[in-house]
Amino acid sequence: MVCKYFIIQELVSPAVFLRFGQNAWRFFDPRFLAVSDRLRGFFGPMIINNWAMGGPFRFRGLRSPIDLEAPKGDFSFHRFAMAGDAHFLKATVQEVRAYILANPDKFPEIKGLEKDVNWLHYDVRNSDRLILFKVEASS
Repeated sequence: MVCKYFIIQELVSPAVFLRFGQNAWRFFDPRFLAVSDRLRGFFGPMIINNWAMGGPFRFRGLRSPIDLEAPKGDFSFHRFAMAGDAHFLKATVQEVRAYILANPDKFPEIKGLEKDVNWLHYDVRNSDRLILFKVEASS
């Protein structure tokens, strides 16, 4: 599946795009691609990675082992192309998170939402329910 509203550069780092180009679509969980499209279609413009347009974000979708500068987390859902961190141009992250929590049936693929952050982390982990979690800083 290829997204309706995204180009691959919005979901992968420069290193992954340089190495795999359009073939990088194959790494993504189809549930992640489907729900990402629905989020953008419902809430409007949405930024995951924007490095290809001159922006600073490059590791908010897939975090590949070849991305040596990417945030670590060996078992992060970003490593498995099952998570994204996003901002929205026409809604606040708090509004989007609250809407998803109040209407989980509208985005049934989303099974993980991070709380207490100023971006929307969403993932499509294998779970029978939506989990709201907080990542604790490691010392």
